[in-house]
Amino acid sequence: MLDNLLINSLEFSHWVQSWAGGLAGFFRAFTFIGKPDFYILVMPALIWMYDYRLGIRMGFLLVLGGWVNDIFKLLFAAPRPYYVDPTLNTYGEVETAFGIPSGHAQLPASIWGFFAVQLRRRWVTVAAILLVFLIGFSRIALGLHFTLDVLAGWALGLLVLWLFLKYEAPLAARLSALPTARRLALVFAITLAMILSSALARPGLRGFSVPEEWVANTQAIQPDEPINPDTLDDTLTYSGALFGLAVGVTWLAGRGGFSAQGKPLQFVLRFVLGAAGALLIWRGLGAVFPGGENLLAYALRYFRYALLGFWLAAGAPWLFIRLGWAGKAS
Repeated sequence: MLDNLLINSLEFSHWVQSWAGGLAGFFRAFTFIGKPDFYILVMPALIWMYDYRLGIRMGFLLVLGGWVNDIFKLLFAAPRPYYVDPTLNTYGEVETAFGIPSGHAQLPASIWGFFAVQLRRRWVTVAAILLVFLIGFSRIALGLHFTLDVLAGWALGLLVLWLFLKYEAPLAARLSALPTARRLALVFAITLAMILSSALARPGLRGFSVPEEWVANTQAIQPDEPINPDTLDDTLTYSGALFGLAVGVTWLAGRGGFSAQGKPLQFVLRFVLGAAGALLIWRGLGAVFPGGENLLAYALRYFRYALLGFWLAAGAPWLFIRLGWAGKAS
């Protein structure tokens, strides 16, 4: 039934592309704003240069929402439009994961909705709504998602945001009341549960295999990057980052915390050095560590993103304090 709903919506996708083709560059810009890569740039700026606590909270919302998206993608194992209709133009963009729900719709709905709730300014709310709509619609215009994928992403993103706002404070209070070692052990256990649940949700365990038609249609667009949707890579990314953020926040709090206040030059220096360190961990170790579907590759991916989370939450802030570019929390 789901496949029929998706296939029947292809006519709408073609209609959108009939008038939106000349705006591909415009929509590709909004698609970039919806990528996790973009938030890896935004989150450090918030943590290091604006409000440490707000940035950390956004980080936790991002990784938890990303994991929820991955779980649903694995459970539905649904195609993207160009998997089944090679006549759609993807304008050079190709994704290798399953389709529904759209992460580009879900994550912005949570993240920008979070900002709107926290800042409580009308112009921020209006800007957030417009941005969330354009990012989600860009996925339809670029042929990367069915309309249902985007609608499901928006709904799931708002649900994740509501749950986060409702339960974040009481859960944080309970965790803070635990001894440090027990708290971090519990967070680590939670990340293992995240990985296990995603592993159990993998369609391969249900006897599902990616149809040859999907592979052929995708390779016709981008021969060098075959689709590989039945993977734990995204869950390992989000669970590792969650653990690294938790360890970083705990470690830095025991050393006086971090104040994001500073002078313009200090902001520039923080971002340049901090981003360089993040890039070294994210891309540098990614190029060195082996990939694949084996225990070693899984463990190293978890470690790499845990290290990245720790760097964002504690490593870089501690270094800024040592260099005299920032102070401890008052």
